[in-house]
Amino acid sequence: MTYYLTSGGIGIATDAAPVPDKGKVSITFEGEFADCVALCGKFYPIIDGYAEIPTGNICGTVPVTAYNLGEQRRYACDPLGRIGTRGDLIAPVRDSDTAHIAALAATCATLEARLSRLEERLTAFGERIDRPTFSFGGTV
Repeated sequence: MTYYLTSGGIGIATDAAPVPDKGKVSITFEGEFADCVALCGKFYPIIDGYAEIPTGNICGTVPVTAYNLGEQRRYACDPLGRIGTRGDLIAPVRDSDTAHIAALAATCATLEARLSRLEERLTAFGERIDRPTFSFGGTV
C-alpha cells in the first residue's frame, strides 16, 4: 500500500490494493517527507519511507495521518478500513468522488514535479546560450 504525500498536506493512496490482514500492514510513503504516522491513536515511525502498522486496532474506518515533526507538517491521508465479506482485507476507504479527486491530485503532483525539472533544464540551456560576449580588446 502506498501513500503519496502532497505539498498541500494531503496523503493520497496511489496503490490502494487490498492486502490480507496478517497482523501487520506495510505502508510506503512517497512525495513529501514524513517521519511518523498516527493510526488508531498511536504513532509509528516511518523509516526510509516505510512503516509497519499492527492491524489489531483497526475496527471500521480509522483515520491515517502522517507527520513531519521537524517542520511541524501534517498530512491527512485516506483512511484505512476492513473490507471483504469477513473483514479480512485492509485497504484505503474512500467514496468514488474522493477517489477521482485523489487520482487528479496525484497526477497534478507528478506534473508539477515534471514541470519543475523542465524549468530547471530550460534555465540551464538559457545560461549556455546567453554567455557573455568575448572580445580581444576591440569594440563589439
